[in-house]
Amino acid sequence: MGSFTPIRFTINKKIKSLGLSPFIKEVQVKAQVEAFLNNYISRGDVCFVTFKNNNIYLQCSNNIIANEMRYTIEPLKDYVLQNCKSIRIHNIYIQTKNTFKS
Repeated sequence: MGSFTPIRFTINKKIKSLGLSPFIKEVQVKAQVEAFLNNYISRGDVCFVTFKNNNIYLQCSNNIIANEMRYTIEPLKDYVLQNCKSIRIHNIYIQTKNTFKS
């Protein structure tokens, strides 16, 4: 008689064999970052760019918003770490587009 393998082990093995692990981590981090940002900043002012090498990259619409975002880096990092326990985040980088609304 054969032994049974839990489905999560089979799924994890398939994810690794297909090379989808980085993509799945990025999707998880993106969802958590957007949920956090929706509570603090209007949606058009800050955009999630990417998650690479355990770093989060955000893009702000202008320097004023980027300056405000610097104060929320640690709470954002804590929020993502709390909701995505298997993912480690080294740093959060903020870029600006320098477009001003009229």
